[in-house]
Amino acid sequence: MGMPRYPIVFLNGASSSGKTSTCEAFQKLWHDPTYYTSCDKFIFMLPPHVLQSDSLRPDALRPILSAFHHSLPHIAAGGLPVIVDHVLESEQWLIECATSLRDYEVLFVGVKCPLEELERRELARGDRQVGFARMQPERVHRYG
Repeated sequence: MGMPRYPIVFLNGASSSGKTSTCEAFQKLWHDPTYYTSCDKFIFMLPPHVLQSDSLRPDALRPILSAFHHSLPHIAAGGLPVIVDHVLESEQWLIECATSLRDYEVLFVGVKCPLEELERRELARGDRQVGFARMQPERVHRYG
């Protein structure tokens, strides 16, 4: 008998919407040890000067996020439950994730938060690019 195949819980929502807190709560509540991975873990492999540059960031994000999408089935192959935290800003990202995970049962969860609260959290954290809270909610849920 092979390793069990758990469904993948895939949370998608705007930055500061509560995805990380929800993923960490799932990890604590799940009986089995659970992998938690996020697009942020890959994005923050880039140096701060790239992440803070409107001219450098877009071209640097595309390949690292594609690598994240393609890594998901390899993470799931480890045999433990997987929780994914993502900000699906483009249809291409959703297609890459769905294609990469085509052999797995995936529960896609839209995490939503009122705009006023997103903006409050964005400012309170101090480590977020101001304006993402206003820009992202409509974009990240556009593709279902």
